[in-house]
Amino acid sequence: MLPETRESLLIRLADADDARAWDEFVAIYRPMILRLGLRKGLQVCDAEDMTQRVLMSVSRAISEWEKDPARGGFRIWLRSVTRNAILNTLQRGPRTPALGGSDFLEICHE
Repeated sequence: MLPETRESLLIRLADADDARAWDEFVAIYRPMILRLGLRKGLQVCDAEDMTQRVLMSVSRAISEWEKDPARGGFRIWLRSVTRNAILNTLQRGPRTPALGGSDFLEICHE
C-alpha cells in the first residue's frame, strides 16, 4: 500500500533547498521504493542503489510534475519511475566480479 501523498509536500519539494520537505519525503517513500525492489528480486545493495536513483530522478523532475487526473496521481507516477528503475537494474545483469591475480598481472606486463 502506497502512503497518502500531500500536495503541500509535493509543492515544497520543488524548492531543492527545503531540506525538511526532502527529509519528510524520503522518510515516507524510501522504504516503499526499497521494498518494491526487494520484492522484485533485487539484492539489498542493488535495491539500495535503485532507490537512490529513483530519489534522484524525483528530485530532477518534481518541479515539472503537475497533477493530471487523466494520467493519474503522483503515486502512480512514482510507481512507474520505480518500476522502470527496477527493470533497468535487472536488465543490467549481475555485477561482474573484479578479476585479478598473478595471471592477470603477467598479461598486463606483457
